[in-house]
Amino acid sequence: MDNGRTDNIFQSYRDDLIAIIRKIMDAGDFFDSEEYRVKTANNCLFFHMVFDHTQWFLDAVKGTGAGTAAGFKVDLKNWNLPARFFGLNSTRELPEDKRKTVDDFVARCFYYGLLYHLYAWNSPDTASIERIDFTLVAREWAPKSFNSYGELRAYDDNSNYIPSRIFTYFHEHAIRPVYKEWKFGYFKKIKAEAFFQRLFFAGCLFAVKAVDQTAKQ
Repeated sequence: MDNGRTDNIFQSYRDDLIAIIRKIMDAGDFFDSEEYRVKTANNCLFFHMVFDHTQWFLDAVKGTGAGTAAGFKVDLKNWNLPARFFGLNSTRELPEDKRKTVDDFVARCFYYGLLYHLYAWNSPDTASIERIDFTLVAREWAPKSFNSYGELRAYDDNSNYIPSRIFTYFHEHAIRPVYKEWKFGYFKKIKAEAFFQRLFFAGCLFAVKAVDQTAKQ
């Protein structure tokens, strides 16, 4: 893992997520607080720890991997985005500019969800993060990932729908504008929005499962 590259990715996703949050709600002085600085240090470490442990999943979403991680394989065929929406096996078969856009949306949806949970709820401290068994987390999370919104419906309700509002803002301002370019019709647009929403909540759910494990230690 390239620590410098991962730091840059974390900072980019964190800053863009914060920009969205500022657009949809009044966060007060949270992002200037000591609590935010402590959470950022812990969340950066968490992101470093989890990054390689989630790439196998994102590869399966992009059709570039088989959904195998840490010695186990899970059926992720429902997550294959290029097969569902482009009739292709992998995003590698898309034109380069389109591939980069799709791959970026996939990563951002997932990691925005993951980072939302870490900032909005109690993120684990450094000692707890280093003891997380991400193989166990993935085993518990992966079979439930495609029904992530169903799993987290009450979570969304109890958060004043902030997770849904974050996703909706990102979808409306970043993803929806390219559907015309992708030649998506009405029904495909609806299905694509639901797919990306699942992906966002899959990120939330992964963080929930990981943080829950620290509480049991």
